[in-house]
Amino acid sequence: MSSSRPPPLPQAGTSVLSYLQTLVKYLRKTRIRPGAGIAITETEAGTTISVATNGGGASNRHPFKVTRNDDGATKQVSVRPGTINSLVPSDIFEPIEITGSGTEYIVLTMTVTGNSPVSSSLSKETTYPVPSLTTPTDTPTAVKDVIAVLQDGKVYQIRDTNLTATAVEVFQETVESPSPGERNYIPWYRWEVAES
Repeated sequence: MSSSRPPPLPQAGTSVLSYLQTLVKYLRKTRIRPGAGIAITETEAGTTISVATNGGGASNRHPFKVTRNDDGATKQVSVRPGTINSLVPSDIFEPIEITGSGTEYIVLTMTVTGNSPVSSSLSKETTYPVPSLTTPTDTPTAVKDVIAVLQDGKVYQIRDTNLTATAVEVFQETVESPSPGERNYIPWYRWEVAES
């Protein structure tokens, strides 16, 4: 007898007791058992099966998860640790104060010095940020990425993984009569952010 299929119905002449014993064995083999992330509570009123959503079982924990974390009258959010180009935001463990009304953006900013990422931080902005400027010769000194949008205090998650920002040459501006040894164009760059 396979544990995934119930025993066949009894045929004429089969002992009822024998069939019930077979049925009980089947039900014992196929019943849901408690384990990691699953709790079972049996009462006279019935059985309750609870599945954990944090830790131990299915999980909604991910990098940059934004959650409301109000402190009394102060409305605020907290952000789970995550990275952009292997940089953890310097203020990752500080709550971000919000108004809880209208549209607000939780923004991750990566700062760049000499074409190299050097730091990152989090902030709340009330207007949609310009992700990356386009600049000549060198990469822009910062790149911004929206990780969540809040509408009247309700969180709508945008990013749910670590991020990588890549400098991209967007176009080349022609240089008429360059000096000897110089390029005949000026490269223009911007940063593009993608999930790692």
